[in-house]
Amino acid sequence: MSGPLAWTFRRDFRAGSTRVVLTGGCPPGAEPLLAAALRDGDADAPLALIIDLQGLSAAAVTAAGPVIAAWAAARDGGPALAVDPPAHPAVSLPPVAGASPSGTPVGPALRRAHLCLPAHRDSPAGARRLVAEHCRSWGRPEAVERATIVTSELVSNAVEHAGTELDVTLVELAGAVRVSVRDRAGDRPDPAGDGDLLAERGRGIPIVGALADDWGFLTVGDGKTIWAVVADD
Repeated sequence: MSGPLAWTFRRDFRAGSTRVVLTGGCPPGAEPLLAAALRDGDADAPLALIIDLQGLSAAAVTAAGPVIAAWAAARDGGPALAVDPPAHPAVSLPPVAGASPSGTPVGPALRRAHLCLPAHRDSPAGARRLVAEHCRSWGRPEAVERATIVTSELVSNAVEHAGTELDVTLVELAGAVRVSVRDRAGDRPDPAGDGDLLAERGRGIPIVGALADDWGFLTVGDGKTIWAVVADD
């Protein structure tokens, strides 16, 4: 298969895995796009990131292999990696302790909590409980107040404006936690907080920006993820 490089994400939130499906070719100049696709695969803090090469041409796999290997070697933590087909000769990933010969991604334990919620007015409260309980159990009580407010704002906006099922993922980082809220709508968040984002329930992105140490969003074909990092006070 030839043509420009393209990719899609297939996420299994309950199993905790994300598959980055690459298709087309990898012509000169496509390396930054490939690296961006791999970075975006980490956005929902999966336990495993699978790089699917089956839709690439043979020449594209050869060209993409060094880019994938260099990106993997430069990562500082994150989910375990695997390629499909496993042990592809063109892609040499850094060894992961405990990885199986079949290429099944196995890595160090990641403190991660996930909750799938409906588009319901009670969902922000459920998300707050998840974040508060895990921040305390992970020994991060300093982050509880800000993290729960940020989570409540993100979930409230998803309920109000996306109106779809949503996934809340909490992951522990060095000195911080990151909360991601993913819905099934492809609209972009408004950083200025104009219009409907300043709804009665959920004052929106301005509140997230004020309380979080960092935040961002990712839109793909099957929805969007808004994430925020809250460091220990």
